[in-house]
Amino acid sequence: MRKIEFRGKSKKTGKWVYGYYFKDFNGKSYIINTLQAIETADASNVWVEVLEETIGQYTGLKDKNGKEIYEGDTVKINAHNYDYGFKQEEIGQIKFIDGSFGFYRKIDNIKYCFYDLPTEVAEREIDYYEVIGNIWDNLELLKEEK
Repeated sequence: MRKIEFRGKSKKTGKWVYGYYFKDFNGKSYIINTLQAIETADASNVWVEVLEETIGQYTGLKDKNGKEIYEGDTVKINAHNYDYGFKQEEIGQIKFIDGSFGFYRKIDNIKYCFYDLPTEVAEREIDYYEVIGNIWDNLELLKEEK
């Protein structure tokens, strides 16, 4: 069973926080950062208000370097033995569309490609994915193809 976790950028510090997602009655978004509370024995930093547009869910998968892959990450896919239509190297974004996480790359104003991420059964396929940034810190990594 995959770990259900979210991340978001702190409104106060601009740093990434990881944990459970919560939205209060006033519409404020929080990440409940239980790990920080355990490590510092300070419960005051458990509820961290985050910028809502930066919230992304953990896909349950790690890239070829063991880094967790989150919604909003920019990933590079390298060519491999299977023919999924990838070029030698593709760069795109991890999105959640129609009930599944996938690799998304805009082709032009009308067309895009979306490949579902591999499931736990096919984890070896994830060896071809590498997280190289995210859309909030490294927008320049996503270049539109003409």
